Amino acid sequence: MRVYVYPCFLIAGMVLGGCAQTQAERFRCSRDGDFAFKPSSSYAGQSVDQLEGAARGDAFTVTPPDLNAARVLGERHAVGNGVPKDLARAIYWLQQAAVVSPSVAGAYVPGDGTTPGYSVTLGAGAPSTAGDPLAMAYLGQIYLKGLGVKKDEAWGRTLLVCAAQYGVTEPAPPFPGA
Repeated sequence: MRVYVYPCFLIAGMVLGGCAQTQAERFRCSRDGDFAFKPSSSYAGQSVDQLEGAARGDAFTVTPPDLNAARVLGERHAVGNGVPKDLARAIYWLQQAAVVSPSVAGAYVPGDGTTPGYSVTLGAGAPSTAGDPLAMAYLGQIYLKGLGVKKDEAWGRTLLVCAAQYGVTEPAPPFPGA
């Protein structure tokens, strides 16, 4: 059995919808379900470990990630509240809260004894969607200013406009680490 790997430019426009798309072009400012915003103060008594568990979700019990908890982790890392101040970790958690990546299904093809098995990813080309609007506003500011990331004004504006569509209007609340 052979597995063929094709260069990105050969499959552009087919399954993945193009490999040269920017983050802004792959983003859809819509949600598959409702988002229940919770203020940061509602997580005041939770430890970082508790927040990380909630933010990651639980595949075993099919508990989805808590986007509010991920945003709060980003805020805490940005200012050093209960954790060392770490802009990279803040950006990581804000990204988890703000932009919901598509569900990626996969299939495993077992080996035959002489050939090892392998996994096939399905659905990875779907656009990402909106998550926590406050986290989107924070990330928009981060990308507009180039704080800890490569400056990307198009992506920053896309996030700010989408956040405004969900009620976080400009001027967005200032990013806690800026």
